[in-house]
Amino acid sequence: MEFLSKLHPIVIHFPIAFFMLYIFLELVNLYTNNLSIKKISLLILFLGVVGGIVAVLTGNQSFQILQSNPALTQIHKIIISEHEYYATITVWYFFVILVYQIFQFLKNKKTVKKQFLFIVFAVAGLILIYQTAKIGGQLVYKFGIGTDLFK
Repeated sequence: MEFLSKLHPIVIHFPIAFFMLYIFLELVNLYTNNLSIKKISLLILFLGVVGGIVAVLTGNQSFQILQSNPALTQIHKIIISEHEYYATITVWYFFVILVYQIFQFLKNKKTVKKQFLFIVFAVAGLILIYQTAKIGGQLVYKFGIGTDLFK
């Protein structure tokens, strides 16, 4: 299972990119109201959520392997737990947006007010992404966790 933990640094960038692209497409769709763009934005959001789940699972695997490392301190564990918390909240947050957007799409009830409201929610999700990434960056760049320096 060490293979999965090595995928974490690669996998984490996909959901970040997908969530940001989703928000961009929703903004474009707010002005164009194009059905094709809406379908693509839903697909991008779905891929972001799936990628987020994979990122969380590979991160959990990395942490399990890391726990056997004697250099891992209690401070490291606390920061990793905080990183895991924000990552999990972020995935659930965008999952709820995905479910709502699919429901709205199938119901075919579009209003500019609802579109704008969910763009605001999605942009708020960027705060969660930022916080998760900031803590993850701290783990890598400040403590060397996930690098050859932390062995």
